[in-house]
Amino acid sequence: MVSLRKYIMIDSFEQWLYTNPEHTALGRSKYVRLLEDRFNVSIDWTGLDEEKSLGWYKEQLMIIQPLYVISYAIAQLGALEVYKNYKQNREKIIITFKDSLSLGFSRSISEIYEVAGGKLDFLKDYIRSMVDFILEEIESLE
Repeated sequence: MVSLRKYIMIDSFEQWLYTNPEHTALGRSKYVRLLEDRFNVSIDWTGLDEEKSLGWYKEQLMIIQPLYVISYAIAQLGALEVYKNYKQNREKIIITFKDSLSLGFSRSISEIYEVAGGKLDFLKDYIRSMVDFILEEIESLE
């Protein structure tokens, strides 16, 4: 599974790319290095500056379908909310999740997640609560 961090990094790059139409290849390289430093702090890029600035090339969706990757991050966030609620009330969430699947594409994504027992919220406090939940889950595995 691709990490939410990677989706956010790709989205950050795309946002910069499309809001800076006069950018240059050198500018792209510099910005990607900044994003790598911000989002991938555990990677040692010593002596690999060129490789560090070219990682975005392998993300074909940025070229084929601009701004598409953010939908993966949205889906992952919603799925985490459903999982969190599942941990609190398994029987209820299984029923509501099945109900949400039966909707197909007849409702908006936020309505489908609401039926599934989740929500889509992009405010800082909500994101923080999901990060805290993930960290608790990781700690419980250790």
